[in-house]
Amino acid sequence: REAELLGMRAYLVGGLVRDVLLGLPVVDLDVVVEGSAPDLAEDLVGKLNAKAVRHEAFGTVELRFADGGHVDLATARTEIYRRPGALPEVSSADLRADLARRDFSVNALAASLSPRCFGVLLDPLGGYEDLQRRVLRALHERVFLDDPTRIVRAAAYVERLGFQLDHNTERWLRNAVEAGALGTVTGARLGAQLLRALHTPVAPSVLLRLADWGAAEGLGLPAGLQWPETLRELPRIRQSLEADEETYAQGAFVLAAGPQGPQAADLLCLGHDFAQVAQQLVNCLERDLLSALRRTSSLGDTDALLASLRPGTVLALGALGDED
Repeated sequence: REAELLGMRAYLVGGLVRDVLLGLPVVDLDVVVEGSAPDLAEDLVGKLNAKAVRHEAFGTVELRFADGGHVDLATARTEIYRRPGALPEVSSADLRADLARRDFSVNALAASLSPRCFGVLLDPLGGYEDLQRRVLRALHERVFLDDPTRIVRAAAYVERLGFQLDHNTERWLRNAVEAGALGTVTGARLGAQLLRALHTPVAPSVLLRLADWGAAEGLGLPAGLQWPETLRELPRIRQSLEADEETYAQGAFVLAAGPQGPQAADLLCLGHDFAQVAQQLVNCLERDLLSALRRTSSLGDTDALLASLRPGTVLALGALGDED
């Protein structure tokens, strides 16, 4: 309503619309405005008792509320990548151009928030049909070259949503991997995308999918991953050890990385916790802690051996022990 009063139009966009249509829980609220998102945010701050956090370079504003909720407002925009892996240069545009700049057709959906046509679906690029067919289709052949973090995102979508890549998309993705696209973007950006995928129930499958596409080495991991069979069994081990999401993410990562874990955690800027779990696993393997655990005769002795370890390290050891 406020956008209309200011002569603008507002739309729900992207993954939010996709997930609503799939009947999945909605986590983030993303709104695109044909007009000026900062101007709309300024109008809304007082009326919604919100705090506005601006990101001027991209024309976006995050409205944060006292209860911890937030809404992301973005000015409809188009973008230009001056070189592969670079952050884009953006300029304001209409909704159709904004949708066309996105990665996959199922993320190029919008729903009107205008009181006059509330909830009407806008689908200029065939995303709804792909959604019904459960196909992940890139919008153009440079999708993975312009932003190689989309390779990780594609793996997460395929595994989390149960989609298949269409033929051209898989060809473009594999070509980008072979061309070294992952080396054109910072480890921090790759790591941020990977962290999102690791904090999901399908973390092991995402890592295995990336290895299948030849993308593991670009993330600092062994080409075929260190213990792929153990990774496949990790969901079952997680259940038996009642591991939480963070522990599961760390366990999946170190089982994929093996001895390369400390360096990979560093490269991807995953933070102290991931690096510590990776280093602890290396240390445990060097002193053959699994053999020592098998020789323990009491729970007290087992607890003593594990006392100094992080939960992620314990989960990884539990999975490796189960394999043996």
